Amino acid sequence: MEEQEKRRSERAAEDKMMRDHVTFGCIPCGTTFDTYTELFRHSRVEHKQKPVVTCCGNRYHNRPRLLQHIQSVVNPVAFRCELCFRCFKSNYARNLHCAEMHPTEDAVKFRCDRCPKVFVREIKYRKHMQDHEDCDRDEIKCEYCGKLYKSRHILYMHVRNKHAEPRFVCDICAKAFVMWSEFIKHKQEHENPDQLKMQCQHCLKWFKNRQYWRQHIRLHVVGEVKCEICGRMTPNRVAYRSHKKNAHGDRNHKCEWCGKSFTKALTLREHVASRHTGATLYSCSFCPKTFNSNANMHSHQKKMHPVEWLAAKTSKETSKAKAREPGSGEVESEDDSIDT
Repeated sequence: MEEQEKRRSERAAEDKMMRDHVTFGCIPCGTTFDTYTELFRHSRVEHKQKPVVTCCGNRYHNRPRLLQHIQSVVNPVAFRCELCFRCFKSNYARNLHCAEMHPTEDAVKFRCDRCPKVFVREIKYRKHMQDHEDCDRDEIKCEYCGKLYKSRHILYMHVRNKHAEPRFVCDICAKAFVMWSEFIKHKQEHENPDQLKMQCQHCLKWFKNRQYWRQHIRLHVVGEVKCEICGRMTPNRVAYRSHKKNAHGDRNHKCEWCGKSFTKALTLREHVASRHTGATLYSCSFCPKTFNSNANMHSHQKKMHPVEWLAAKTSKETSKAKAREPGSGEVESEDDSIDT
């Protein structure tokens, strides 16, 4: 009895919440009701059909979907994934996301032997492996700029953000956008930017909007990733990709003095300056001291000029955030493309 009474009370509260947003009205005869259940019974008995309730321009034919839609409107984080903090419009969408993106060990049926990714469905696994094969043959290539990518989805995002013609222009700052959704988010940043800010509960760092907060929060929740080549444990996927590129990438830059090879031209230049020529490559912005290594200069500034270093760092992060604002085209990661 207690369980039934509790469920009856919860259902009454749900009906009240729905009544605040929609009217339970019968379309054929115009009769209104206090609950969805009453409307449903009336429609089936009198009109031999399911009722239709319209909310936010969408038509709903059953109570659970209508209820979850209204719950997501009232509380945008009602159906949030607790692993990556992505929010969904329904419980079904969240469960589908969790099953594919965060599967349990028992649910995993396919594992990529070339990267740490795992899959529940065979079709996703085959598509992923096809991306590896096409990448090996340099077939995932942008037809506009010739840049190579690791998957067709990343290529699609690159074309959309870099080469598509902008269709929406902000009337405040004249910034152009390809996507209507990104344009609306940008407008909100003009109207009430403080309302969009979100704080990481792990490191207390603040972010200008949910997109950057989500990108950051994954670094905390995904956990360590093991390099399949050398076995090194990296703190997150970003560090894993950086490690593979720097430690196991092609060493095409060879030192003419000692024959040592490097993955980056900059690393080779710093090596030659520090080991062979003694050339000055960098100078401290806050004092006359010079360096032939960017890492050494950074360490010096952080230790000897902490106040100036922090101010410069904050200014740089602010500028970078503006440059990478959604819709600006600067959204792809260097690790997503392939150096040619």
